Amino acid sequence: MDYNIGIGEYMISRRRGDRLITHALGSCVAVTFYLKDKNIGGMIHIALPKAKEAIIDIKKRGYYADVGLPLMINELKSKYGCNLNELDIRMFGGADSINPKDQFRIGEKNLLVVEAILKDYALKFDKTETGGVKSRTIEMDLQTGVIKIRKQSIVI
Repeated sequence: MDYNIGIGEYMISRRRGDRLITHALGSCVAVTFYLKDKNIGGMIHIALPKAKEAIIDIKKRGYYADVGLPLMINELKSKYGCNLNELDIRMFGGADSINPKDQFRIGEKNLLVVEAILKDYALKFDKTETGGVKSRTIEMDLQTGVIKIRKQSIVI
C-alpha cells in the first residue's frame, strides 16, 4: 500500500508491499530509515529545525527536527526492536531558496540540526541528496529498501 507522508508527519512500517512517499521537499528535510533484516522502514518529513524557536505551536509530531527525529528514533528502537547502528539512514531535501536575498536559510538550518541529532545518537547516514535548488519527491519501497527520487524546479 502507498502512504503519503505529509509535512510534519512520520511513519514506520514493516509490511513488504508498502511504499512511503513524500512530495515536494524544498527546504524541508526527509529522513529515511531502513533495516533489511527485519523489513522495517520509516520516513519523516521535517519542516523546521527547532520547536523552541518557533512562534507558532504545531501539533504534528514530525514538524520540528528536534522533536520528531528523537521520537522516531526512539520508536524504532523500543517499539520495533531496531539496532540503531544497523539502520540504513538517508537524508533528502534541505534545498536553498532561489531568492539570493533569503535571510532565513531554512533548508541549510534544517540540514544542520538533523545532522547534529543523528550524530548525537552516533548514527551513520548518507546525505548525498541534499541542498541545491531542486524540489525532491522521495519514494521508498519497503520490500527492497530502494528509494526513488524525482527532482523538480522550485517555483515561487
